[in-house]
Amino acid sequence: MAKNDSDLRVVRTKMNIKNAFMELIKKKPVSRITVTELSQAAMINKGTFYLHYQGIPELYKEVILEKTKSGLAKVDFSLVIKDPEEFIRDFFQAFNDMKVKEMFPQIGPAEFNSQLPAMMGSEFRTRVYGSNELEHSNENDLKLDCIYSCLFCVTLQHKESQPETSVRVFADVVSALFGKKHDCCINQAV
Repeated sequence: MAKNDSDLRVVRTKMNIKNAFMELIKKKPVSRITVTELSQAAMINKGTFYLHYQGIPELYKEVILEKTKSGLAKVDFSLVIKDPEEFIRDFFQAFNDMKVKEMFPQIGPAEFNSQLPAMMGSEFRTRVYGSNELEHSNENDLKLDCIYSCLFCVTLQHKESQPETSVRVFADVVSALFGKKHDCCINQAV
């Protein structure tokens, strides 16, 4: 890993790597991109790539998180539990505004579908915990992972064809996991 991420040479090299990566994923599935071809496209050697990243999956995760952070900042994560229908509608709008499908054409049922929730799950949990009075626990981590998996599924697979059904199902999942009978999972501020 590079030691000084504020060094302009490091910043420029990582930017070249990411730009080359974004061009390559428009042409082929992420799983078929090699470090060799990425390095050639970024005009660096493979050793330089490995100074900054352990491999393509780490780069992919960083790029996705960077590209989606600004859009996610526009979503009110306090609504996940309080008003899941409003949350999912806001999320759909942010997802559309970010043009995620255009940026990452291979994200979907056939490519990295099972890996992306794990990549983004931590970010989702952090945002939900940060904006709700939700107790940090293993149980709540699991519940939030279930909610995120549902969010991922409805966003990528059903949002276009069944938008209202997707909203309702997402809200039902959240209510089933964090409904009134589960008040024990919410911090009681004193």
